[in-house]
Amino acid sequence: MSQEKVDKRKYEKYHRKEIQRKQRIKTTVATLVTVVIIGIIIGIPLGRFIYNQIPKTVSPNTLDAWVSAYVTDLEGYPFVPESTEETTGEDATGEDSTVDATDTTDATDAASEEDTTEASTTDTTTE
Repeated sequence: MSQEKVDKRKYEKYHRKEIQRKQRIKTTVATLVTVVIIGIIIGIPLGRFIYNQIPKTVSPNTLDAWVSAYVTDLEGYPFVPESTEETTGEDATGEDSTVDATDTTDATDAASEEDTTEASTTDTTTE
């Protein structure tokens, strides 16, 4: 063996960890660059295709048709309007079904007052 080969092998033997580290870094960078290039090659045309498929303006008729098609595709959707007639606020008996707002607030105020009085009596009995 020539002296050059001997020196080269000694160098490789003593610097094996550094050489392997550099090779790993080169492999990782090459893989990363390859993945990015493939992503660009696939992503740009696909993104343009998807962008071109999106309607730029939506007319009310188109939107209504899309929403109704979407709603009918849902299984178990809780509210599907049966008619487009406006309701008058009367139920089947002919009575007005509106609730007075003061009735509900009085009931909640009374319930909250009961809760606070129970809490204050409980505090005094535990002391």
